[in-house]
Amino acid sequence: MPGSQPPSKRSLRSQPVPGGGKLRVVGAIAAAIVLLDAITKLLATHFLAGSHRVELLGGAVQMELYRNFAGPNNILPGHATLISIFAIVAVMALIAVATRIRTTTAAIVVGLMLGGAIGNLLDRLLREPGPLRGGVIDWFKLTDHTNWMNIADLAINGAIVALLVGVVVSWWRERQESIDHPPREDGAGSGPSEPAT
Repeated sequence: MPGSQPPSKRSLRSQPVPGGGKLRVVGAIAAAIVLLDAITKLLATHFLAGSHRVELLGGAVQMELYRNFAGPNNILPGHATLISIFAIVAVMALIAVATRIRTTTAAIVVGLMLGGAIGNLLDRLLREPGPLRGGVIDWFKLTDHTNWMNIADLAINGAIVALLVGVVVSWWRERQESIDHPPREDGAGSGPSEPAT
């Protein structure tokens, strides 16, 4: 338009970045998970190395040191490098998603997933026998009905639960809104009305 001026650099910098506010939530959750996962793995390798299985709460929680080279649920035995590559791609994808999210629920889900993915990826990159071939430290399971896991795995499972809860809550809210504000039945769009007699 005549007389209009292009936006200044200051105004461009002041415009909100997509997902910027929620990105901090994702980062904080992911960092907390990575730190907690690293600390508990350090304690597990120190106190559980060479020991027999320890049972707590009548066997509801079992602790024993285990190194996982085969991925979640041991789906790819003998392919540690391939699993590590998949994990790197997953972390990059989650970071890309984190820059686009706009809801708190999504930020929690992505933060938990990202923290869990990074926690286990660090094991695969830094632990023996070498980069991309390291074994993930698993050290506890809940009764005999779950696989061995760690805090990173627990965070990923928590993300799945949070995602399901978010979907159910969103569906319930939409359902309640449709009940509280039903569509009008005033004949709009049904054709011309007949003149009053």
